[in-house]
Amino acid sequence: MATRYLLLLCLWTAAVATVQCCPASCSCMDKYNHQLADCASKDLESVPVDLPANVTTLSLSANNIKVLKSKSFVNVTMITSLWLGHNAIVTVERDTLATLVNLRSLDISHNKIVHFPWEDLANLTALQLLKMNNNEMVHLPKDGTFDIPGLSHLQIYNNPFSCSCNLEWLRDWIAQAKISIPEQENTACDAPAHLQGLSVPNIENTEDWGTEYGALYVIREKLGTKAYKDLETRIWNYDLENHTSNQGIWTIYETGLYFIPMVALSCIKVFCNTPSQPKKSV
Repeated sequence: MATRYLLLLCLWTAAVATVQCCPASCSCMDKYNHQLADCASKDLESVPVDLPANVTTLSLSANNIKVLKSKSFVNVTMITSLWLGHNAIVTVERDTLATLVNLRSLDISHNKIVHFPWEDLANLTALQLLKMNNNEMVHLPKDGTFDIPGLSHLQIYNNPFSCSCNLEWLRDWIAQAKISIPEQENTACDAPAHLQGLSVPNIENTEDWGTEYGALYVIREKLGTKAYKDLETRIWNYDLENHTSNQGIWTIYETGLYFIPMVALSCIKVFCNTPSQPKKSV
């Protein structure tokens, strides 16, 4: 009898401890051997600090969270599904996600993220689903960004991508990827202006890619392709020592006077395949 009472006391204590660990703004439950914490649509401005340590599915969707701090999830490392969509997240600090080594599903869509700690993804070797669509991301780094062994579904559409030389790799990666990448037609350029709305997978020619500032394409639109090619040669052989101004050069052509930023010159000869510095005349 004493053993039976002791067992009941232990079970009661465990149940009370679980309840006490659940934040007042959340609902916590054990469902199909998964520990769920539902904190969605609670007007939260930050990640609760008193979540159950054994939670495996955490929903923080549709709140007012603006910042994910590096210690937001250090006490809930058993999470396999994390839902953060439809918040107002602008900042994701480095190491915020790095400890979630069991994570299989991550949704950070419909936020305002510009910069993301891509290095954190290297730790998420179990990740299968990644939703990053509808954010404010302009650039994606090339090296190993989505090289996750088990990744099977990726959403990156509806981001205002700048289709510069630095994003050309994305087109090639999408073309050979063996995973699901939905709405590729909406994985599109927002800049430069002549590529706006064009989907990244549909940009065929190397010369279509813009420079960081798109200055050369203002010239191309005014001059036409043949005249532009002539201008390209003239600028490449321009005497930079005698005609430099504000880290760029002025060049005169029959249709007007144009200023070419130095950053544009690094991609002027054959886009994305030129030396880092333009060649001077000899």
